Amino acid sequence: DRRRRAHILLATAMRIATLVVVVAAAMSVLVASASVKERMEEDWSALTKLLRDNFSKSRPIIVTDGNHGFRNILLNVLCQLEKFDESNVLVIAADEQVGAFLRERGVRYYYDSKRFTGSPDRTNYGQKNYKTLVRQRWLVLLRILEEGYNVLHMDPDMAIQRHFSSDFPHKAECDWEIQSDNRHRVDPPPDESTPSVFPLCAGFFLFKSNERTLKFTRAWVDAMLTEDDMNQPILERLMRSRADLWMHHRDWATKSLDDANDARCRICVLHPI
Repeated sequence: DRRRRAHILLATAMRIATLVVVVAAAMSVLVASASVKERMEEDWSALTKLLRDNFSKSRPIIVTDGNHGFRNILLNVLCQLEKFDESNVLVIAADEQVGAFLRERGVRYYYDSKRFTGSPDRTNYGQKNYKTLVRQRWLVLLRILEEGYNVLHMDPDMAIQRHFSSDFPHKAECDWEIQSDNRHRVDPPPDESTPSVFPLCAGFFLFKSNERTLKFTRAWVDAMLTEDDMNQPILERLMRSRADLWMHHRDWATKSLDDANDARCRICVLHPI
């Protein structure tokens, strides 16, 4: 009988412990996802000054990011950009150590100790610290767009073989140009009312700062703050579920649309050559 009571007590304790973990995780999500609107109303004055003092709105800011564990990869992409005489570059520094590393090399960077709370250690795709870095990155990218700057975002592990200005053939009419992971495959929609979605790579794309872009990007970042997943699958799910927010380039290239009244973000998918 004692053994049975001990077993019941142990099982109860384990259920309580599990409940505490679940509640703590839920609370952390609630805190993290206070709302995109509230996050954009925080104090961004340091970023505003950095942008105003160093960048022009006449051309996109090339933005990449990383923490101290990724410093060598960051240095590699920065050297490649320097080779192409690209000086309009901003690095989102995810910790104080990588900020010091960039400062010693004269690289413009943005770091906020209150906003960046992840580890400086190198981490792998999909791990908790990696997801934290991604969420923090996208809050900053969204804020740059909110400030009225166009953004060319690239992951630091890119290998730049030629200048990428020619890789955006529809930049005059697109709000987003984003790279596909696959030239030929298109993920089929589950039904006729759901748009088809190319397998996307959220590591290289061009944003225009306008209300169509902002509306779609806010929805994406909001989902990143509330879902325990990576930005890329979240983006693909958003595109499938919110056809009211976006359209493919081919859809307005072949149809007569009222530019003034159509508020959907115009997305062009770039295919590998």
